[in-house]
Amino acid sequence: MGSPVEPKQDHESSNLCTDGATLLLMARRTLVYHPTIGHLYLPNMRARIRHEGGGYLIRTDEFGFRNTPKLPSGELEPRKKVLVFGDSFTAGDGVSNAHRYTDLLDARYPHLRVTNFGLPGSGTDQQYLCYEEFGRKRGADLIVLAPLVENIRRVAAHARLWTSGRGSTTSGGQFYAKPYFELSGGELHLKNVPVPRKPLSREECGHVEQGGRHPLLRKVIARAGLRSVVQRFLRVQPLPEYSGMSAEWQLMKKIFEKWAESIARAHPEAEVILLPIPLYHYIEGLADPTPYQEKFRVLAQQLRWHFCDPLPIFTGFSHRERRAFRFKNDVHLSKEGHAVLSQVLERFLLEKLEFLGEESLLRAGAA
Repeated sequence: MGSPVEPKQDHESSNLCTDGATLLLMARRTLVYHPTIGHLYLPNMRARIRHEGGGYLIRTDEFGFRNTPKLPSGELEPRKKVLVFGDSFTAGDGVSNAHRYTDLLDARYPHLRVTNFGLPGSGTDQQYLCYEEFGRKRGADLIVLAPLVENIRRVAAHARLWTSGRGSTTSGGQFYAKPYFELSGGELHLKNVPVPRKPLSREECGHVEQGGRHPLLRKVIARAGLRSVVQRFLRVQPLPEYSGMSAEWQLMKKIFEKWAESIARAHPEAEVILLPIPLYHYIEGLADPTPYQEKFRVLAQQLRWHFCDPLPIFTGFSHRERRAFRFKNDVHLSKEGHAVLSQVLERFLLEKLEFLGEESLLRAGAA
């Protein structure tokens, strides 16, 4: 974990909206350095985070992930153990622990123990490293890999920019290194480990994720409140990296293949679900999702994983309902968005895997 950190209690921080290109410098108050992964939450922390949605509560476990101890259900051990990996959309930026899709599923089924390994600001590379460092030693009956589809950009980055919320490095932003993989000769090579502790200059960073093309133009459009209007008119593909065999997709695909090999060794009996979480562009019908959907569908088939695509359920709602699945400014899932994602996963486990058992059938009949 690096230097010991005293557990923080009743901490309050700020959290403004981010477009995926940068992280908030102020949010680092809730994080601690990790030499392999880059950062984790402060362990054993209870914090209230200020947010446009009215603020939310987070609680972390002894390892530095947002997990709340589950009250005893009359059994010493849960009959089914589920591990979930993802970024801030799984970690639950914007909502309290209890309102995340993982916790909603956990609460409905006392015989489950769902452990959330979501890490804000992470890419698939760091999420894989979370599994290696913390997940592979855990018992698991089901492993859910829930990449935000935008993570394809993060795997190529060598550093991330954390800002003060004002959107420029001159107003308090700092670059921080992250671990990353290079693909050479068909093999992955881990770089930047141990991860440098101190902030970097722009020249030291190497490739920095900018959230896509034309970052300055995107900021101007966002500040003018015209992001959805412009996107709806132009229907620009926010993630062209999924078209063809881009270098980013080849790298991301190789990381998933390496992850599959590790799961096969550590959890040979576990079921694996690939659950790509869509950007709001796709949920609200602003862009064509076909390229990323096809990429993940074929990947899951190749790796003999289950493919659970939540997008068709999201798009089955009215436009007004779909807009409520994110906040006014912050693009993360709202409580309503997490509720839908929880229902998608629950339905998949019930209908496709029969994973939830007889108890789920009784619940479904009573619903």
